Amino acid sequence: MKPVSDIGKGIFNLCKTYWLWVNRIVDNHKVSENKLNEMVSKGSFKTAEEAERAAKRKIKVILGTAPVFLLTVMIFSSLSKSENKSVIVQNIEDSTSAQINGAKSRHQSEQITPLPELNQTSIEASVKKTGLDFSEETLGRVKESNQAIVVTYTRNFKCGEGASADIASQEWQATFNLSSKTWTDKVRELSSCLRTPHQQWMNFSTHPSPFTIESGNPTVIRADAQDYDGSLILKDVLVVSYAKPTPKPTTSQAVNKPSSLTRIVQASDGYANLRVSPSTEVAVLVKVPNDTYVNILSEQVNNSGQLWYKVQVNDQVGWLYSGLLK
Repeated sequence: MKPVSDIGKGIFNLCKTYWLWVNRIVDNHKVSENKLNEMVSKGSFKTAEEAERAAKRKIKVILGTAPVFLLTVMIFSSLSKSENKSVIVQNIEDSTSAQINGAKSRHQSEQITPLPELNQTSIEASVKKTGLDFSEETLGRVKESNQAIVVTYTRNFKCGEGASADIASQEWQATFNLSSKTWTDKVRELSSCLRTPHQQWMNFSTHPSPFTIESGNPTVIRADAQDYDGSLILKDVLVVSYAKPTPKPTTSQAVNKPSSLTRIVQASDGYANLRVSPSTEVAVLVKVPNDTYVNILSEQVNNSGQLWYKVQVNDQVGWLYSGLLK
């Protein structure tokens, strides 16, 4: 009886999650003023607040009891057909599979679009996903090309309460088309709570929606969800932020770039005086003969407006007047 017990526990946790979701949705639901005024005018309630609470309770009862009724019918129908406990498991598998296939038929009206050719290097990104009743952040990876930006990330869900509850995992992939400025996303299951995960990609978007890119470092993509008629369903349903790595010079670039300039001494006296500082009034370190090559380390204009070069001659460093070099 252990598999049946496990199934019952899974069904209980599923119902509990559904009831919590119903409470959040109904509590945030706004009953129209016309409806409330009608309820008060009939004399059933004294205030609009009282009428609104009663209306919400009614909605919760209807939404809350529907899955319990359906699950009860399904379980007793299975038990009446066979006392074999595997029948219950099979029916749950078939029911869940039908839901997945239904979602597949809704979201996969066309074949999965192949990805454009992307750069092999992926960039770490921060991904924020927002729905009507949730908002969560996770890490993802970004790949770019001239045609599109593709963002891949994972979402995890607890199958029940407590630290020992199993984790269900989904992999999501959002494709941002740079030509049309629209995006779509698809999903596949990596693990599931009650059955074998559906590991084939399914289009989640029923149609493309718009997005914007804020250029810079980091780059920020803001994606909206819109209806078939172009009306906005939810703004910033997906926000992706990533910083592109700063390109480093290649080895060949580093080798070919000269560390200093080279000049040759050409003085009318046949030599140039290498001095301790950029001035003709300071000591001479050494006389440098014509046709001697020197390495330029830096330059400076002195107080007299003369341009001098700090140079290296063999192992000695000093200053030469620029007019003596070619």
